Amino acid sequence: RALLALKDADVATARRYYAEALASHPNKLSLLERAMRLDLMAGDVQAAEALARRALEVDVGHALSNYVIGSVRLADRELDLAEVALRQSMKRARFPEALNDLAWLLFLKREYAESESLAREAVELRPGVCHAWDTLGATLLAQGELEEAEEALQKALSLASNVGTLLHMAQLQAAKGDKEHAREIILMIADKTGRLSSEAKADYDRLRRDLGDS
Repeated sequence: RALLALKDADVATARRYYAEALASHPNKLSLLERAMRLDLMAGDVQAAEALARRALEVDVGHALSNYVIGSVRLADRELDLAEVALRQSMKRARFPEALNDLAWLLFLKREYAESESLAREAVELRPGVCHAWDTLGATLLAQGELEEAEEALQKALSLASNVGTLLHMAQLQAAKGDKEHAREIILMIADKTGRLSSEAKADYDRLRRDLGDS
């Protein structure tokens, strides 16, 4: 019934049927994984995390479950715990999402060489993931590879107009010496800074000061 619901793109109904199936087979990994994927599709990270913890009780190395736990830890800025879970995930499978999350984590830790390598792998596996292009662009920018960083950020923005990516583009334009362009972008995102992480907001404020706009 869940599979039939998915054929009709009815994710909510499919999730309900998988929940019923898991009530009868609570430790069946294939059901846990399918239900977890649907929770992620629905944006219900809390439900996905609960299923991931159940799956890890059955199989401590389960790739998707470790990815989910790592992603949650990363969102909570528990970087060391997130890194352990994400690396454990990639022992079994190299999901583009997990590759990008670990690449971004390493970017935050200023471990740029491995961050770049993982981000490149992520965009090669799934070129349509805007966040991976953003991660690659930010990592290249941090290493002074401005031309290739700009190409990566432009690719990210062609896929989605993300405020974090726009901030990275402003930083890049400032690094190139094009302060006027950087100011234009800063003004463009001035009313959207509430969407930025605390680290990105600090970068935004720092760039404004450097550009003489505060």
